[in-house]
Amino acid sequence: MIIKKLNRILLTAAFIGLLNSCNQELDISTKGQATPVVFAVINPEDSIHSIRISRSFKGNADASILAQNSDSICYDTLTPKLEFYTKAGWKYHEINFLPVQNSTREVGYFSSLGLQLYQFHSKIADYFIKGTHVVLNIPEGPQQEKITAIAEYIEPPKIFAPKQGLHTNLDFYPVSVEVSFEDPPEFARYELHVMFHIKSIKKSGDTVLQTIDKTFTRDSGNDGKAREYSHLSILVPGDLILAQVRQEVMKDNEVDYRLFDRMEFILHTGSAEFYHYIDLNRISDDYGGQIVTNITGGLGVFALKFQTKVTNIFLGPITMDSLMYGRYTKHLNFKNW
Repeated sequence: MIIKKLNRILLTAAFIGLLNSCNQELDISTKGQATPVVFAVINPEDSIHSIRISRSFKGNADASILAQNSDSICYDTLTPKLEFYTKAGWKYHEINFLPVQNSTREVGYFSSLGLQLYQFHSKIADYFIKGTHVVLNIPEGPQQEKITAIAEYIEPPKIFAPKQGLHTNLDFYPVSVEVSFEDPPEFARYELHVMFHIKSIKKSGDTVLQTIDKTFTRDSGNDGKAREYSHLSILVPGDLILAQVRQEVMKDNEVDYRLFDRMEFILHTGSAEFYHYIDLNRISDDYGGQIVTNITGGLGVFALKFQTKVTNIFLGPITMDSLMYGRYTKHLNFKNW
């Protein structure tokens, strides 16, 4: 009984202290030059490419006030471009990004107003050739100071198995499906996305499409070998896929039945700059708080993202039977039609 009373006293004291601390304003301000902040991760296979450009803010006012002022964190209209250079240094193409006015952003600590987003609408995979160096070039200020960054195009890793076909049936039982692919020395990490597409047929006759994404992550195992001598494999167990289906597909009384549509294996990776930016900034305190960036004249990251895929994967009879009658998904009323 004495211990319970003591706990109540301690909790009450802690609560009062928290209320008092909330009443105190935290005044954060500093002086100096604003710094450009750039985030640009380009996937050549995408049809819409985006670059976000903002700036750090400094001043005598409280940081919470400055953050809500769009002039503090945004530039006037800039003219960012991607420039393509051959291995020998010859420029052979460039892409100009256009500003997106009033782009939708979540309301939060920073102002949701102002110009930060720039886009280019077109698939650009054909512009990349072996040995290409891509330069992000952003003139800024009255003197047109350059904010620049460089990324090298690396041919995406090839998937060896399963092979691409017109219609490939795979069973995940009793042995897991093995996805094997190249592991070039230039890449640090891989994400394999197993995309499971289904159709829900409603009693009204409407069809609802849904995709379940089960992701497997692997670090590179390359110790300096040429890409043709370094391979990685990821085992994809059927139970993990069906358990993911159970987790994401909700039972719905309005659904008459469900159909399996198809599967895809999509392998994502990226240039080393991106993973260095993510990993090293997580432990930047170990470097005296130094920020990791590959942007010259600013902060942030510019990197290329790559993907390889195998499509038109269908379930074999054993796995299809588990989808319809197995412990994970039998309540979802899948049909084999």
